[in-house]
Amino acid sequence: MKAFSLNLKALVVGAAIMLAAGCGGGSQLGSSQIQPNAAQARADLTLIDRGAGAHAAPGRSWMALNLTKKDLLYVSSFYSGDTLVFTYPGGKLVGTLNVGGTVACASASSGDWWVAATDEMLEYAHGGKTPIKTLNGVSGSCAVDPTTGDLAVINFNGNDIIIYPGGSGSGTPYCAGIGRGYFDGYDDRGDLFVDGITSGQAVSLVELPKGGSTCENITLSQKLEFPGGIQWYDKYLAVEDQEAGAIYHFVVHGTNAKEIGSTELGGSSDVAAFYIQKPYVAGADAGNDDVELWKYPAGGSPVKLITGQSDLPLGLIVSVGKKH
Repeated sequence: MKAFSLNLKALVVGAAIMLAAGCGGGSQLGSSQIQPNAAQARADLTLIDRGAGAHAAPGRSWMALNLTKKDLLYVSSFYSGDTLVFTYPGGKLVGTLNVGGTVACASASSGDWWVAATDEMLEYAHGGKTPIKTLNGVSGSCAVDPTTGDLAVINFNGNDIIIYPGGSGSGTPYCAGIGRGYFDGYDDRGDLFVDGITSGQAVSLVELPKGGSTCENITLSQKLEFPGGIQWYDKYLAVEDQEAGAIYHFVVHGTNAKEIGSTELGGSSDVAAFYIQKPYVAGADAGNDDVELWKYPAGGSPVKLITGQSDLPLGLIVSVGKKH
């Protein structure tokens, strides 16, 4: 992994000031301890990633036509506040959305996707140009329950998880005091997993079981240096370690998670958000200022780079097109 650049460090300092009121710790979940210098910088950069980024400047959003059946890669550029839309995995630019936030999650069934903006969550349809739904008073990482369509948002203002039934209405808070949650993801049964760090600078992974109201600590057989994205894939939980530049594969039994493999994100610098859509995994690399695709699960050197389009790429998701 490459060290943070001066530009990224400067950005992190500004972010830390903006986010100080919402960065308090909570419980003492987790086990492995992390160093407070580089890890803290990465933490604040990740907070920017999940919705505290630049406001959109006045500009024209545009989208190409006839994208319904195409898989689309959405990438957020921090400095401009734009979300760039590419064909996946081809990497052809087919749209620019002036949204002023960061892409945060997508529904595997509908292809709809969510933006974490300043104090609000915005839902867009696959290939759409304007929001179809707004949730006010909350912003952060999110995940969509494949069994119900519920939206789970890690609320950075309150250090809890807010779940919106069907992605609408008034949300219900869960797991107050979990510390700094960073990324979340549902498994195929509707169990929610959240990673983050605690007030004691410990890496944590917790689970909110389907139908439950309390988060449970999950013990990892492979300790993480710093938490990254989460995605349920092919019967296992894929959790990224930002510091190691790798995605670890865990099988979860009760409150224990056993590592069964890993994917090295070779050549990466600072990837926080990733998305697996075989045969590749895509990552937004803020350190290299590009988007990289690796074979999945093999990893190694990237097989494709999307460069020269975004300015500090952070959030990233793949929205799957309707094939019928």
